[in-house]
Amino acid sequence: MNKTFAVIDLGSWTIRGMVARKLEDGRVSPIAFHEEPANNCIRHGCVHNIDDAAAIIRRLVSQLNESVEDNTHITSLYVGVGGQSVASQEFIVRKIMAPEGEVVRAEHIESLWAEMRGASFPDKEVLDVTEPLYYVDGKQEIQAKGVFCRELEARFQLITARRSVKQNIRIAVEERLGLRLAGVLVTPLCEAQVLLSDDELTLGCCYVNIGAGCTSVSIYKNRLLAMLRVLPMGGYNVTRDLTSLRLTEPEAENMKLNHVSMANDTASNGSFRMTFPDKYSEREFRSSEVNRLAKARMDEITANYLNIIRLSGLLEDLGAGIVLNGGGAKIHNYTTAIKSILGDVATARIRMDRVDTDNAISFDESHTSTIGLVYRATQPSTDYITTNLDELIDNVEENTEPTEHKHQSELFPQDNIQMERGDTTSFRSSTPSPSSELKTEPRKKEKTGPSFKDRFQSLFTRVGNLFDEDTNPDNENR
Repeated sequence: MNKTFAVIDLGSWTIRGMVARKLEDGRVSPIAFHEEPANNCIRHGCVHNIDDAAAIIRRLVSQLNESVEDNTHITSLYVGVGGQSVASQEFIVRKIMAPEGEVVRAEHIESLWAEMRGASFPDKEVLDVTEPLYYVDGKQEIQAKGVFCRELEARFQLITARRSVKQNIRIAVEERLGLRLAGVLVTPLCEAQVLLSDDELTLGCCYVNIGAGCTSVSIYKNRLLAMLRVLPMGGYNVTRDLTSLRLTEPEAENMKLNHVSMANDTASNGSFRMTFPDKYSEREFRSSEVNRLAKARMDEITANYLNIIRLSGLLEDLGAGIVLNGGGAKIHNYTTAIKSILGDVATARIRMDRVDTDNAISFDESHTSTIGLVYRATQPSTDYITTNLDELIDNVEENTEPTEHKHQSELFPQDNIQMERGDTTSFRSSTPSPSSELKTEPRKKEKTGPSFKDRFQSLFTRVGNLFDEDTNPDNENR
């Protein structure tokens, strides 16, 4: 029987909720998805105003409850975070084996994990622990068990955050709403599990999500997380800069999504008109002025996450380059501009083996984070509501005309609904069907010209802004 999971993702601009089932093979099959504006209760990915956050989560849970099976309701939640204080810290554990050496056994591995569980950090709490990278006698081993050695070492990546991060979530969910907090999950890691391909994880890549309030940078090497950092800046900074043009935040957000471009083309020298919510007033804006503001901020964000990659010392291990995701990365021509500089840059796409491909909700880009959270969840989130027999009979008598010799299945129609529910449940979502292009062949890497490492290193020798150059390849033919 497929189990139902409920998750909430705390975004700085939008709080999203999803209820979904997991199929027998582990794929996620969404039932319903809802989102609410964060209204400034989430700052840099962390709960800032507990009461406001609880009110928004309450509305989301109420909407999601309408989509689950009859006589069931949501009793627990997984909450995803990716805020400013979230970061990975390497924790190394060593074990000296017998002087003459011995074969690594399961109890040796468990002793390393047990020592890791005792790790503590001042004012920080461990949210997650990744699979470790093992070394036997100083040599890297993917599977240490069964190897003969004199010294065994495990290098864990512990994901930590300020203690207040989990504390504020617990207060909002458990004390304000009376629900059980099933777990706090690290959103960038959950997203990577449903977005990054096996080849990208094996070759090594950097997954960059430019969200509204934060930009997360996750570096993978040999299929394992090597580093996670979160920058306290994102697409919202661009929106806020655009408000200097005498715009409200919603108007600036609309301008960012529909009129900003990172390309230096002829359209950037023109102008455009925007109609405002009252439908009567219009204003004309110069594209060059608007793009200048947006490029300056995106230049800063890009330079910061590229600098994280450079300082990580893992540049040589990024065989698959950079994978981009998030609303900031969807600014017009941003990916094209970065790709023209570094070459090995791809846009994240959902893995077909992680979701129910017959479910239209699976392919909406705004669902990526919540699908990732469901994929990582382990404890079901709904309980069955038991109803008194007398209440059932009273409800039937109120809603049906009296007839003689009623069959038991007619007296208790909800039993029939439950028996037939499996193939007839409809999804309450207005999300359009997935486009055919999402089911195309996996992206193939083109190996032409300078390597990713060479292009990356040459980037730091340049003078001036990243997006001031003519980075649009289409312009070369003009």
